[in-house]
Amino acid sequence: MSLTPLFSLLRVTNPIFAFKAKDNDIENVCFVCGIERETFDKRVPGGYDEHIRLLTGDHCMWNYLDFIVYLRERDPTLFTGPEQYVFELLTKKDLAWFPQHRCISLDQQKETDEATMRITQLKEAQAETQVKLASLEAKFALLFEKLDSLIKAPQTQSS
Repeated sequence: MSLTPLFSLLRVTNPIFAFKAKDNDIENVCFVCGIERETFDKRVPGGYDEHIRLLTGDHCMWNYLDFIVYLRERDPTLFTGPEQYVFELLTKKDLAWFPQHRCISLDQQKETDEATMRITQLKEAQAETQVKLASLEAKFALLFEKLDSLIKAPQTQSS
């Protein structure tokens, strides 16, 4: 039997385990996007702590709270298009405007990784092309030598 169902059962039936699980989520899962600490620590410079840092982090929960308070206190007739959109979602209790399981720094890192991989592929293709070119140059050199010998052969026979 797997231990996962057992721990799930313990969370439901034992408040101490449920509290510890919530505590773990607070410390290790981004409140905004729901991505785990480990993902950021492995793939993004500065890791999880930089991701949730106050003011400068991609997903500082306090920035999101500040935006919600701002929208609730602002005159709705002064909303910009994006503010109106988010306000309407908030009134429906719809969190579709939250970047669920997405983060710009992870997206940028993915793009960087893909670009690096493409550059590596291009360098490998260039190296293969250079080897083929060198082989062709050698074959042409042999061909020109044979051609020269064929051109010179009739001249030596006629003399």
